[in-house]
Amino acid sequence: VGLLALAERRVDELSGGERQRVELARALAWNPTLILADEPIANLDPGTGRRMLELLRRRCDAGATVIASLHQADLALAIADHVVVLDHGRAAYAGTPDALDPSLLAAIYSPVPPTGSAHVPPVAPRLLPDLHPLPRLDGAGG
Repeated sequence: VGLLALAERRVDELSGGERQRVELARALAWNPTLILADEPIANLDPGTGRRMLELLRRRCDAGATVIASLHQADLALAIADHVVVLDHGRAAYAGTPDALDPSLLAAIYSPVPPTGSAHVPPVAPRLLPDLHPLPRLDGAGG
């Protein structure tokens, strides 16, 4: 995750984005068959975010299932095999990125009139269909 130079530092001495990368590294170290990533690149700069998504993509290519919620529709469409586009909590589209009508995204992500409240729905890519249990990272049972 690009943090080798900071290996001797304590996690509580790292920035928010660095901590997020540490958490991704911890998750990947388990070599899980299922990764659930809730906004895995939210606090990262665009270049680092893309590299972290590429790590998840490589894990997917190695046989894991990756389910991620992203607000960056362009990145989700570029990296995912399957996307679910949500509009106010409901699935407006589910399928492959190449079959998605761009006008749907334009309508969902269009500017909100000044009297409305802003709502940006997440785009959740599901990279592979097989789901398997994921061990808890905190070691707790259940």
